[in-house]
Amino acid sequence: MTRAVIKVGTSSLTAESGEISLDAVAKLVAELAEQRTLGHEVVLVSSGAIAVGMPALNMQSRPTDLPTLQALAAVGQSRLMRAYDDAFAAFWTDHGPSTDDAIVEQVAITLAIDSEDDDSGANDESTKPTDEPSLTLRWSAAEVLRRRGVHAVREGLVPPEAYQVSLFLGDGARAVFLQDADPCAVKPERLAAVVRRARERFPSVERVTTYGRASTLARRAPDDLALLADAGLTRVHLGLESGADEVLMAVDKGCTSGDLIAAGRKVLEAGLELCFYLMPGLGGRADAAVHVEGSARVIREVAWSAPPLNPPVVRLRTAAVVPGTPLGARAAAGGFELPDDVEIARELRDLLTQVGDARFELRSDHMLNLLQELEGSLPRDRARLTAVLDEYLGWPRADQARFAVGVRLGVFRRLADHDDATRRRALEARFAEYEQPSAGELLEAASALRSRFI
Repeated sequence: MTRAVIKVGTSSLTAESGEISLDAVAKLVAELAEQRTLGHEVVLVSSGAIAVGMPALNMQSRPTDLPTLQALAAVGQSRLMRAYDDAFAAFWTDHGPSTDDAIVEQVAITLAIDSEDDDSGANDESTKPTDEPSLTLRWSAAEVLRRRGVHAVREGLVPPEAYQVSLFLGDGARAVFLQDADPCAVKPERLAAVVRRARERFPSVERVTTYGRASTLARRAPDDLALLADAGLTRVHLGLESGADEVLMAVDKGCTSGDLIAAGRKVLEAGLELCFYLMPGLGGRADAAVHVEGSARVIREVAWSAPPLNPPVVRLRTAAVVPGTPLGARAAAGGFELPDDVEIARELRDLLTQVGDARFELRSDHMLNLLQELEGSLPRDRARLTAVLDEYLGWPRADQARFAVGVRLGVFRRLADHDDATRRRALEARFAEYEQPSAGELLEAASALRSRFI
């Protein structure tokens, strides 16, 4: 099969106004389709994204700075691709395509650097298009990224999206994450098609995961979630935050503890993995007890219905107050007091007791958390995890406070680091210019530092 590479300039695709000329696109599509029906592999190299983006952003003249050009291209590219996709769909509808003929794929490319001063090797033969018989050609952007890494993005040699794709492919293209507030709100049949397409397009993918809202999942029929599992979805990430209805209402979660239990059970019963995200401290000081009690109840109810080989995972994301958020406004008005790290350690100690014999995996894998070593399988590791909390809670308050600040500053990571003389000197050096703060002031500072990780 021979390859036809066709380059189209901006003026061939747009009207005088800068808008896409649908007639011009339709004519071009007919010519491309003719080449395809003659047995040629067709690659279209199309300009026009920036020009098409200008009317959408009410810009009269073409800018010269890279950030604005990238913004215009980002806006225009979707419109340009939509025009091509619609034109091809209309053409094949009229001419009766095969399935392969009807598929239109988009590949973003950035050509090699053309500079005598560049010593990156991006101008050598390895950066030119290969002769592989595939529409998804390996253009020079891949080589530029390999040699220059993130610097290629900073220098404007390739778009940021290309760098992200290179990381995905470089890591073996093993995991796909469907990012959005609630992909599970999409019709199950459509979402299943997306999952299947991801696995077909990237055969190396080992898992496909997605966010999901409890209010949506609780309404889904078991067959809907089974359809997603059959399509290749492996895990649902679900924000638990709290299992106490009082706390859920206070943060306007949009669901009840009953919804969380129903959603978690349905996910597990469909054969999918479930990952809950719990926020210690979200109840504030006033509702700390009900926050722990309700959260433990939801975890128990869901975990008890889990298959033996598929227990839920509970990930900790300690609450923080960020100015400009509703929780920040409540705190500023005196309606919410954020527990300090010592109080949150007590919450977690109580939680481990109240979950009883529920089987689940506990993960503390975020810088928001004071004790990232608090990981294990429950109930098997309860004694070990409780001992970690008891050790910290048994320290003098001054040591508790200094450790909390040290964790937020990156000096400490584990409790054992507190006994490291070098690390302790490094922390004390941070306080050298200040009067010795009290333990309470340090804990307050640690809570403030926590918000920087959001």
